[in-house]
Amino acid sequence: MLRDDDGWWYRASKDAEITIERTRNPYTSAYEVPRTDDDQQWSYVGSLTDILGNDRYSWMYLEGPELFRYNDADVKTINGRKMRFGLMCDQYAEAAFKL
Repeated sequence: MLRDDDGWWYRASKDAEITIERTRNPYTSAYEVPRTDDDQQWSYVGSLTDILGNDRYSWMYLEGPELFRYNDADVKTINGRKMRFGLMCDQYAEAAFKL
Protein backbone atom coordinates (compact mmCIF):
# COMPACT_ATOMS: atom_id res chain seq x y z
CA MET A 1 0.00 0.00 0.00
CA LEU A 2 1.30 3.48 -0.77
CA ARG A 3 0.15 7.10 -0.71
CA ASP A 4 0.29 9.23 -3.84
CA ASP A 5 1.23 12.92 -3.65
CA ASP A 6 -2.45 13.85 -4.26
CA GLY A 7 -3.58 12.15 -1.02
CA TRP A 8 -5.00 8.91 -2.47
CA TRP A 9 -3.87 5.59 -0.98
CA TYR A 10 -3.44 2.66 -3.41
CA ARG A 11 -3.11 -1.05 -2.74
CA ALA A 12 -2.59 -4.09 -4.91
CA SER A 13 -3.88 -7.50 -3.87
CA LYS A 14 -4.45 -10.97 -5.22
CA ASP A 15 -7.77 -12.73 -5.04
CA ALA A 16 -9.12 -14.16 -8.29
CA GLU A 17 -6.74 -11.77 -10.06
CA ILE A 18 -4.30 -8.95 -9.28
CA THR A 19 -6.46 -5.93 -8.45
CA ILE A 20 -5.69 -2.29 -7.71
CA GLU A 21 -7.88 -0.26 -5.35
CA ARG A 22 -7.76 3.25 -3.86
CA THR A 23 -9.13 5.37 -0.98
CA ARG A 24 -8.35 8.52 0.96
CA ASN A 25 -8.89 6.62 4.25
CA PRO A 26 -6.55 3.62 4.46
CA TYR A 27 -8.09 2.53 7.79
CA THR A 28 -11.47 1.71 6.29
CA SER A 29 -12.25 -1.97 5.88
CA ALA A 30 -14.02 -3.67 3.03
CA TYR A 31 -15.21 -7.18 2.35
CA GLU A 32 -15.97 -6.57 -1.31
CA VAL A 33 -14.58 -3.54 -3.10
CA PRO A 34 -17.08 -1.86 -5.43
CA ARG A 35 -16.50 0.98 -7.87
CA THR A 36 -17.58 3.96 -5.81
CA ASP A 37 -17.23 7.75 -5.69
CA ASP A 38 -16.97 7.67 -1.87
CA ASP A 39 -13.35 8.63 -1.20
CA GLN A 40 -13.61 7.26 2.37
CA GLN A 41 -14.13 3.68 1.10
CA TRP A 42 -11.86 1.39 -0.89
CA SER A 43 -12.79 1.61 -4.56
CA TYR A 44 -11.85 -0.78 -7.37
CA VAL A 45 -9.53 0.88 -9.90
CA GLY A 46 -8.79 -2.10 -12.17
CA SER A 47 -7.01 -5.40 -12.57
CA LEU A 48 -3.83 -6.25 -14.43
CA THR A 49 -5.94 -8.18 -16.92
CA ASP A 50 -8.07 -5.04 -17.51
CA ILE A 51 -5.05 -2.77 -17.81
CA LEU A 52 -2.86 -5.01 -19.97
CA GLY A 53 -5.59 -6.90 -21.85
CA ASN A 54 -4.01 -10.31 -21.36
CA ASP A 55 -4.99 -13.04 -18.89
CA ARG A 56 -1.33 -14.04 -18.43
CA TYR A 57 -1.45 -11.49 -15.60
CA SER A 58 -4.15 -13.43 -13.70
CA TRP A 59 -4.09 -15.45 -10.48
CA MET A 60 -2.92 -18.57 -12.39
CA TYR A 61 0.46 -16.95 -13.07
CA LEU A 62 1.15 -14.21 -10.51
CA GLU A 63 1.17 -13.68 -6.76
CA GLY A 64 2.53 -11.26 -4.15
CA PRO A 65 1.74 -7.91 -5.79
CA GLU A 66 3.66 -4.96 -4.34
CA LEU A 67 3.44 -1.28 -5.28
CA PHE A 68 6.60 0.81 -5.08
CA ARG A 69 7.80 4.35 -5.78
CA TYR A 70 10.57 4.84 -8.34
CA ASN A 71 13.66 6.84 -7.42
CA ASP A 72 13.44 10.34 -8.91
CA ALA A 73 16.15 9.55 -11.48
CA ASP A 74 14.15 6.51 -12.71
CA VAL A 75 10.79 8.27 -13.25
CA LYS A 76 9.72 8.15 -16.90
CA THR A 77 7.19 10.39 -18.67
CA ILE A 78 4.68 8.59 -20.89
CA ASN A 79 2.09 10.53 -22.90
CA GLY A 80 2.93 13.64 -20.86
CA ARG A 81 2.32 11.90 -17.52
CA LYS A 82 5.06 11.08 -15.02
CA MET A 83 5.08 7.41 -14.02
CA ARG A 84 6.24 7.60 -10.39
CA PHE A 85 5.06 4.16 -9.27
CA GLY A 86 5.51 0.56 -10.31
CA LEU A 87 3.96 -2.81 -9.51
CA MET A 88 6.05 -5.91 -8.90
CA CYS A 89 4.66 -9.48 -8.78
CA ASP A 90 6.10 -12.99 -8.50
CA GLN A 91 5.52 -15.31 -11.44
CA TYR A 92 5.36 -18.56 -9.51
CA ALA A 93 4.14 -21.04 -12.12
CA GLU A 94 2.67 -21.58 -15.51
CA ALA A 95 -0.82 -22.99 -15.53
CA ALA A 96 -0.63 -26.76 -15.69
CA PHE A 97 -4.14 -27.11 -17.06
CA LYS A 98 -6.32 -25.64 -19.76
CA LEU A 99 -9.82 -24.37 -19.15
